[in-house]
Amino acid sequence: MQSHFPGWKFRAPDTVADWALHGTLLIGPPQPPSRLGGDVAAALESLTLALSCNGRFVEHGRGFNVLGSPLVAVAHLMSVLASEPRSTPLQAGEIVTTGTITTAQSVWAGEIWRSDIQGIGLQGIAVEFLA
Repeated sequence: MQSHFPGWKFRAPDTVADWALHGTLLIGPPQPPSRLGGDVAAALESLTLALSCNGRFVEHGRGFNVLGSPLVAVAHLMSVLASEPRSTPLQAGEIVTTGTITTAQSVWAGEIWRSDIQGIGLQGIAVEFLA
């Protein structure tokens, strides 16, 4: 994970303008790995997600879009943390966002966004953005 901000030093407005932070992050309930299927690593890499807005298809994405797999992104983070003397390893329960499966989209009040996930034991979500 690299940053074009030297030394990862930036102000919040810089990174928001750079589209580098979540405007909204929705997190579902924790899931046991056994619910995700027999080969979780393969499923995370190959899962597909269909994204729609107000019933109109927007984009397909795959787990592979996240540095080859969301697990690759987490492994990289763990490696970086291990190489930094002042960092602590990841702890149980910490939330790590690994990257986007689809491109980031702008949202507007009144829109209903839906994700439909295939290839892993996870359900998609539907979210309505209110004014």
